This record gives sequence, structure tokens and C-alpha cells, in this order.
Amino acid sequence: MGTSISAGLEKIGSEIDRVIIMLCDQPLVTTQFLNSLGGNEAPIAAAEYNGIVGVPACFGRSFFNELMRLKKGAREIIRSHENMVVRLPCPEASFDVDTSEDLERMRLEEARNRK
Repeated sequence: MGTSISAGLEKIGSEIDRVIIMLCDQPLVTTQFLNSLGGNEAPIAAAEYNGIVGVPACFGRSFFNELMRLKKGAREIIRSHENMVVRLPCPEASFDVDTSEDLERMRLEEARNRK
């Protein structure tokens, strides 16, 4: 994960002041939630779900160097700067798609919600 984050940060321009880091397997996280992260002025704004504070999370430019040096995921930085983190409830982030069973469960839930 760290190398992916680093590669992404290398591609953004110097005019970017904040970056949102998220996992690609959290399909229930909404655009509305991501906008609330990006619009937050805190040095770090992070999702809170199931007792976890993690990604999706938005980091200010002052954390870009730390993000570039990550070996694992961004949660390391969130933990090491807990006093700077604004936590935003996001129960949708607790669901991720790691298996075909997870995908089927998501499809069934979506079908139920459409009725």
C-alpha cells in the first residue's frame, strides 16, 4: 500500500493541498462522505467505523512526506497523530469486498434496498 500511495503523491502537482486516501474495495462509501472529508479543514480527517479510525482519510500537505515514506497503509500516520485527527462517522467503510461471497452479499443487500 505504501508504494501505491507514494506513486500517487508523486503524480500530483504542488498546487494540491489535501489528498484523500481510500481503499478500492469499500464500495459503499459515498461521494457525499468523500466530499465531507475533503472539505474538512483538519490536518487529518478520517473515517470512524467499528471502533476503527482509518481510511478513507484526508491528509493535509504537511503529511505528504510521511505518506511518501509509508511501508504499510495510511493508518500508521493516523495512529501516530491521533491528537490531530477529526473523526467522521462512516459505518459504510466497514464493508469491504475481499471475496466473491462479499460481492454476492453486497448485491443481495442492494437488491433488498431497491424494493
